[in-house]
Amino acid sequence: MQVVNGKFIVIHSRQVAQSIMDAGQVLIKTEPSRHRLGKLVFVFERLQLINEILAKSKRLQQIR
Repeated sequence: MQVVNGKFIVIHSRQVAQSIMDAGQVLIKTEPSRHRLGKLVFVFERLQLINEILAKSKRLQQIR
């Protein structure tokens, strides 16, 4: 799951966040989730590379 807010994108999945970091994007910060107690969200700067990674992630989830 993702939330887009202007210059930043919030990722709720640790696995997707790790894929984004593996691709070379810098994690801006982590915060506690406001919706799920005990979970974290991962904040990244919104860039085209992140959109490409998310598209690949969605395709992989459809295959499984």
